[in-house]
Amino acid sequence: MDIIEEMQRPITTVEDRFWSRVKKTSKCWEWQGTKLKTGYGVVSIKGKNIRAHRIAYELTKGKIPQGYGVCHTCDNPSCVKPDHLWIGTHKENMEDRNKKGGYLIETSDFIRNLKIMTKGGRPKQVNKVLIEKRKEIMVKLLQEGFSRTQVAFIFSVHPAQVTRVLVESPK
Repeated sequence: MDIIEEMQRPITTVEDRFWSRVKKTSKCWEWQGTKLKTGYGVVSIKGKNIRAHRIAYELTKGKIPQGYGVCHTCDNPSCVKPDHLWIGTHKENMEDRNKKGGYLIETSDFIRNLKIMTKGGRPKQVNKVLIEKRKEIMVKLLQEGFSRTQVAFIFSVHPAQVTRVLVESPK
C-alpha cells in the first residue's frame, strides 16, 4: 500500500482515532486534540469529557482502579506516552511533584495570591508589580527547561499567553 492509499484509509477503531491525534516525539507524546486551559488533553465520549492521558493509560495498561488517578512522570499535562503514565493517589501525585521541584509550592502560593488580588480575571492597576513578577517566574521556568504547556499549567493560563510573555521579555 502506498502513502496516498494509507492516508485515504478510513480510521475505524477507537485506538486508531485516539492515536491519530498524538504527536510522538523522543520525549513526550503530545495530545493534539482538544485541550483544557490547564494543558490536559480531553476527549468527549457520550457527552462526557475524559482526560486524554487517562484514555491512553486504559488503552495500553488496563483499567484505572477506583480512587486512583493517572499521573505523569514528565509532569507534562498534554503527554499521553504510556511510559510516562503511572497510577497513584492525589497525595502521591503531589508528593512526586514536590520532590521534582519544591519551588512549585512557593510558585503556587504566589499564583493564589495573584488570583485573590485580581477582579473578574482583569488585574487592578496596583497589580502591575505582581504581573511583572509572574512574567519573571514564567521566563525562569522556561529557561530551566519547562515546556510552554507546563508553564501554562502552573499559571492556569493558555499556552499562547506564555508565548506572549516569552516574545515580550528581553533575552
